[in-house]
Amino acid sequence: MKNWPLSFPALLQSVARGGHEARLHLVEFVKRRPHLVLPHIGELAGLLDSTREPVQHAALETLAILSHAAPGAMAFLLPRLHAFLANDPQHALAGHAIEILLNYGRTSAEAAKKVIPILGSLKGKHADHATKAIDELRAA
Repeated sequence: MKNWPLSFPALLQSVARGGHEARLHLVEFVKRRPHLVLPHIGELAGLLDSTREPVQHAALETLAILSHAAPGAMAFLLPRLHAFLANDPQHALAGHAIEILLNYGRTSAEAAKKVIPILGSLKGKHADHATKAIDELRAA
């Protein structure tokens, strides 16, 4: 990993502790080499449990990037994303959750059927984004 002297698990630990530089490195690394992060997707998703918003942001942003490279790998996140959006639909990070759901929903008609109700339940400032995602999934 360029400019990061430690292993990927060490990078995730640094992100979990709130390291700003580590978060930046994580996002850059995932943008450049998403295939190398996929084996660690479960560990990355574990960062969503953090009570620290910057850590959650890094996890969601990184998972959103990964959802473009491997949308089918996001299936295990559906319950977590649904709970996240149901508990705090006004959250600034909802856009990343919607992006992950949309990318997963594009993988098949069955995936879209799972995602549409989650997106349809979204209220508040992100409802328009969710509605556009639903429209795209229904048109496909």
